[in-house]
Parts: sequence; C-alpha cells; structure tokens
Amino acid sequence: MQQTWRVSLVGRVFGIVVLVLAGIVAPAIVVSGLDLASKLVAVVLLGGLAALAYVNALRPSITLTSSELVIRNKLRTYRIDLNTIVRVDTGYYGIGVQTRHGQVVHGWAVQKSNLARWLGRTPARISWSRPSRSRRRQGLSAAT
Repeated sequence: MQQTWRVSLVGRVFGIVVLVLAGIVAPAIVVSGLDLASKLVAVVLLGGLAALAYVNALRPSITLTSSELVIRNKLRTYRIDLNTIVRVDTGYYGIGVQTRHGQVVHGWAVQKSNLARWLGRTPARISWSRPSRSRRRQGLSAAT
C-alpha cells in the first residue's frame, strides 16, 4: 500500500511553466548584447526564480506507505514510523503530524486553500485508523 499527495495540479503546472520559461529565457539572456555583469545578475535572478518554483510547486509531497509516513517539504524529508504517530491535524499550513516523542512535523503539500477557508469548509476526515494493539495481535483490522 502506498499513496502520495502532492501540491495541487494548478500549482504543479505553474511550477513547470516557470521552469520552462526560465530554460528559454536564460540562454536568450546569455547570447544577448548585455554586458557581462548584467547577464550574470539576470541569470542568477532567473535561476533563483526557477529554484523557488521547484521547491514550492514540484518537490513537496506526502507519501503514506504500510510502515511509515514520508513528508517531503521544501528542503527536508521526514520519515515517520506509523507506530509513533499520535495525532494528525489539518489546516491552512498543511498537516501537522505529532509523534509520541512530542515532535511535530508539518507537511504543507496538502494545504487548505484560501477559497476553502473563506467559504468555511471543514477539512475532509480521513477514514483510516490504526487498529488497537490487541486487535493487531489478533490480525483484525480497524473496520472489523
């Protein structure tokens, strides 16, 4: 079992468009008649814009496997064993996963949109729950 959530389709398309445009514009700047300093500044700024598009729109994801939750944020990846998760909250800044050690990791790939917030929509409930320890020993699922 593995399921992955990413930034919205609109966000990913926007990120790809920015990267493609940066790939087209950067060589055009290099071959233009600008002086070296202007070329360098323009290419560095364009590269920074492309990097921002990548880390904000294409890199983030949340993956649920049978044994762990993998949260891939802008610059860091967290691997959390499912047995250590005690609470998951949803909200404007994504999900907050709290472990039994007190660590809270935020995965913002699944943020609540401003439109949903303005309309007062509540987050969808996840219909998955981990079976109790005694039920796991008996081989029973949470639904039985």
